[in-house]
Amino acid sequence: VYNVRSTVFPVGSIVPLVDTGRFLLVFDSFVIGTLPGAAIRSRVSLTGTTNLSVTAAQLLGGIIEGTPTNACNYNLPTATDMIAAMAGARAGDSFKFVISNKSAFQISVVSSSNTGQGEVSAAGTNHLLVASATAREFLLYIHSVSSGSEAYYLYGLS
Repeated sequence: VYNVRSTVFPVGSIVPLVDTGRFLLVFDSFVIGTLPGAAIRSRVSLTGTTNLSVTAAQLLGGIIEGTPTNACNYNLPTATDMIAAMAGARAGDSFKFVISNKSAFQISVVSSSNTGQGEVSAAGTNHLLVASATAREFLLYIHSVSSGSEAYYLYGLS
């Protein structure tokens, strides 16, 4: 689904999927969340031994496959960089992505030290974990797009 803001569509609606030439027929009322392009646009592989920087483009791609050779941190982009990569981003926009850990080592998904970012986890820490040999889905929620106070929250869904 392309560039659809959080919208409730009534039964019987025909929703155009921008830039695809396709349409979606609504059989039941539902909400479509904002996605910055297609749900899964690309897959990227990351390898390394310690700290790796994940770009906004990689997150927006949808799938990140990790094969660290030790326990590793995946450092997220700043809120400013994330919002800049999402053309027309508004507070309340969100998207999902998956990190697939193909190694025997744990991956910590870490917010950077820049202000305006927050992560939500069961432990209330600044990181979320992806255990070895598993995949985890995340939701990135844009909290603020105001210049100087850009912010997003990251939720671990699975």
